[in-house]
Amino acid sequence: MDKNKKQPSQDEAEFDILICARTKDSADVLKGSIWDKCRDCQSSVWISLSGQRAMKGNKKLVPFCIECAYKKHKDSKDMEIQAAPGSLQELQRYLAGRKKH
Repeated sequence: MDKNKKQPSQDEAEFDILICARTKDSADVLKGSIWDKCRDCQSSVWISLSGQRAMKGNKKLVPFCIECAYKKHKDSKDMEIQAAPGSLQELQRYLAGRKKH
């Protein structure tokens, strides 16, 4: 084990972050979205259907607003980002619907 490598704090090791849009910043919402609270600042955030499914499949996954997720990891050199299964298709449907308006 490398003693010089910074180990994650106990709090950081306990959860994975689901990045969500704040409800106050989002006039348009993906169909089926629900709201929850950002784990850090307690702002209301939207959780899409794909995010809800991801949270059911990963009990360590917790919602963070975009701003808090950025602040928490802006200096991280080894942060791993993954799209929730189905989230890209949700985004495509959302954008296709906006073009019609």
